[in-house]
Amino acid sequence: MECRVALEMDGAFPRPAKVCRNAPLFALMHVFFIEKSMTKEKLLAMPADDYMNAEQHAFFEKLLQDMKVEHHERIEQNRIAIESLDTPADPADAASVEEERTWLVNAIDRDQRMLPQLERALERIKEDSFGWCDDSGEPIGLKRLLISPTTKYCIEAQERHEQIDKHQRQA
Repeated sequence: MECRVALEMDGAFPRPAKVCRNAPLFALMHVFFIEKSMTKEKLLAMPADDYMNAEQHAFFEKLLQDMKVEHHERIEQNRIAIESLDTPADPADAASVEEERTWLVNAIDRDQRMLPQLERALERIKEDSFGWCDDSGEPIGLKRLLISPTTKYCIEAQERHEQIDKHQRQA
């Protein structure tokens, strides 16, 4: 089997792809992969001119996909844990089990609320708007995106939104 590396277009972004020719079928198989050598340190060391280039998009896309998988796995694990909880006869034990059940339900709820945010962030990558503030159009910043990859706002815009929310709650 003959293989070579080429750049393929995946939406708006070029992606490294391994192109293989299957001798009996003469069919091309495209296997897309994300550069695994990109680390947070390498990301932060990149020049400012490289902000939200294809490499950085690929890094954050993988990060968001990994987070999505983690949330789905935690949801499933917590559901299994809830199903395995017994209802003991002793009232003290029953209260403890109910507290654990409540904690697990809240954990599932938090993970389920995070999934749409992850999906929206992945959509912003495809639309080439990921990493840019929805309000000002300014860069959000790599450090902020590493801490909160689903954020849509730079720090200044986020603070404005929090102030507005605070005033609306007080009214």
